[in-house]
Amino acid sequence: MSSVLHAYEMIPLFQAGIVLGAALIAGHAVMLLRAGWVQSVLLTVHRSHTLAAALLAVDFLWIFLLVADIPITRMGVDLDLFAGLKPYLMLLCPLMWILMIVYVKEQLFPRALGLFLLLLVCPFLHAAFLEDPITRLLIPVWAYAIIVLALLWVAKPYLFHRMAEWIVARRGVYESLTWLGLMYGVAVLLCSFLFWR
Repeated sequence: MSSVLHAYEMIPLFQAGIVLGAALIAGHAVMLLRAGWVQSVLLTVHRSHTLAAALLAVDFLWIFLLVADIPITRMGVDLDLFAGLKPYLMLLCPLMWILMIVYVKEQLFPRALGLFLLLLVCPFLHAAFLEDPITRLLIPVWAYAIIVLALLWVAKPYLFHRMAEWIVARRGVYESLTWLGLMYGVAVLLCSFLFWR
């Protein structure tokens, strides 16, 4: 096994917290300030095949980097007994992308988004793994909530649109979730500077 650290293992908790906190604050601030536009996007984005294809390309490129052992990226994973399958898995990435955008016409965006979110939480979970102090759990709590949503959207993509419709139809729910996300981002950012340095 190589002694070289994986790219995920090189991310300190402090930097992960700053990125996550800033992203949550920025994203939810947009949801507050441009509520009408965000709600319109939420209700229509599930039908965007172009956006889905672009996001799926990012997904499979990310998976390709995890499967391929390219030293400069430090993202390759050890497949142990399945290391012999690497060339086939590398070939499968672009092939799966083409097959999905050609043959999966309905609800492709929620699937692509779910896969992207599953990949996205991994570096944050690595950064918080077995770290001190206990406030680091803010990151895994967020990550596991995202994992549950992502798995739902990959397995049952129609739920993405149903959730979006339900949230948009209830102003109080939309605003509550937005403020919750904003405050969570502030908490993560504060913990980054106060406890995770």
